[in-house]
Amino acid sequence: MTEDYNTFYITASCDTSGGSSGSPVLTIDCSVVALNCGGAISAASSFFLPLHRVARALETIRSHLGSSPSSEDKGDMKETGMDFPPSVIPRGTLHCVFSSVSIAACRRLGVTSEEETELRRSLPNLSGLLVVKSVIKKSPAAGTTPNSNQNLREGDVLLKVNDRYLNHFLELEDLLDSTVGSTIKLTLKRGPAVTIERELEVEDAHKHTPNEFIEFSSGILSPISLSRARYCRLAFDDGVYVDWHGYALGNAGILAGSVITRVEDVDIRTLDDFERALVRFSRPDSPLRVVAVRFFHVNSPYRDRHSLLSLDSQWFSLRRATRNLARYSQWTYKDIPVSSAAVSDDEEDQEAQSKSLPPAMSPRSVSFRHLSSLVPANVDDRFQPSLRALCHVHFQTPIYVNGTALGMSNGAGFIVDSRLGLVVASRATVISLLGDVSVSIASFRRPAKMIFLHP
Repeated sequence: MTEDYNTFYITASCDTSGGSSGSPVLTIDCSVVALNCGGAISAASSFFLPLHRVARALETIRSHLGSSPSSEDKGDMKETGMDFPPSVIPRGTLHCVFSSVSIAACRRLGVTSEEETELRRSLPNLSGLLVVKSVIKKSPAAGTTPNSNQNLREGDVLLKVNDRYLNHFLELEDLLDSTVGSTIKLTLKRGPAVTIERELEVEDAHKHTPNEFIEFSSGILSPISLSRARYCRLAFDDGVYVDWHGYALGNAGILAGSVITRVEDVDIRTLDDFERALVRFSRPDSPLRVVAVRFFHVNSPYRDRHSLLSLDSQWFSLRRATRNLARYSQWTYKDIPVSSAAVSDDEEDQEAQSKSLPPAMSPRSVSFRHLSSLVPANVDDRFQPSLRALCHVHFQTPIYVNGTALGMSNGAGFIVDSRLGLVVASRATVISLLGDVSVSIASFRRPAKMIFLHP
């Protein structure tokens, strides 16, 4: 029910069971009158979604099928099935959510007795009015000038649309769907002394339905959709939305429901920004490149978080999917090149890009704590080098194979050759050749490579 808005529900005491959402509600003569969409757990109350907009969509599809398609279109339908682009069923939006409020509450919001009298004269069955509940950030309804009186705000009472009194969701939705791309005039009341007249363009709601996404290390990232912006109170350009975190994002703690806003020094506003950042900071000669990422989760949008993200390029392909708007059920996939040469063919530009990258990891020395306070006095000093040869081994696998039950394991390792950098670890720690290994020596951690695994 959280995804439904700007609509009235039908309530009934029929005690529907869980799992029946979406089921048709039938009359005694088997006519479908609504769809079951929810119920109260502690009572017998159920909530049904009316079929006015569903019936309109059905009639639009029938009308579309009733037109005489060309022979080529008929062949496409026969080959791919009936496929309807969203433009066939127009849906308009003002980027704001209304709620139905009783007339008594509207009086407290500023509706005067004279205005109520005029409303009752035009709407004899008046019981309430539509009130702005929320407005999507940075949308036309929110305005471009902060604190402007012309911006729609929470609590504004809708009186008229196109100089006609209106208080029903069905009338509002029917008007928006039939005037996509046109401008309508809203008359709203804000307090007892302020009456606002605002003209807004009705935008196509399908415009903000994501038609592309990026597959990164088995994760999915997409633009912020209309429903996500409304439900989580986001702006469309707040960043890119993590639909599923996958391997690399999950390891970095950037889980599903996060919004990535910055990669290193690159601000992320669109999917194109994120793709350019991936291309810029990925090294073709390094399968494990680490970058700093700033993000927030939709459950706490005002709390910025930071993490280090490995740009995995060896386990999963990096590609971008785009929906074919002519055949709406088909997607086209294109690989994203990770070489810096793909950004520019100019040698000077390539050199500038390489200089902008942070330097790759290089060998370094580490210091150990003095172990005398940790080792009993009766232990021979000859064991001190053996203690320094101990290290920490961290293993992660992106794909569960050979009965692997854990995607991550940690254990101790022993350095057997410091010159060649050979470390021996338990098979319980490194459980498969299919995975990423890193070794921590003292406080320094760097990637490693498996060269042998006992069968």
